[in-house]
Amino acid sequence: MVEENLFKQPHKEHLIWKQDLLKTDKEVKEQVIILESIVKGGNLTKDQAKSVEHLQNSLIRQKQVINNILARVKVLDKNMSKFWSARHNLREESLTRHSNIKGEMVLFDKLYEDLKVEFEDFKENI
Repeated sequence: MVEENLFKQPHKEHLIWKQDLLKTDKEVKEQVIILESIVKGGNLTKDQAKSVEHLQNSLIRQKQVINNILARVKVLDKNMSKFWSARHNLREESLTRHSNIKGEMVLFDKLYEDLKVEFEDFKENI
């Protein structure tokens, strides 16, 4: 039972991470559309235009990070599943990668929350 949890717990986390990343990806796309509509509306001050550019760049970078982590989570989960199916065991390397990505997800969530606050503050002050 303990050995089975060794696989099930990381697998469950991978599923949660994939869902969270896809949800965040959708939010980022919506934020990009909002920024585009603000730009089309015109009448932005220099400072507002700089803020728009900064937010656009941050959202582009966020999208890249989402794609990178999502791809790595998918590969890791696939590899862990194959190895578990074949041997009912996991390699230490897979558990280390899982732990590393777990740390990245914590940082990713924090940075994205900060970006959302910044985005909302900008929208309120425009």
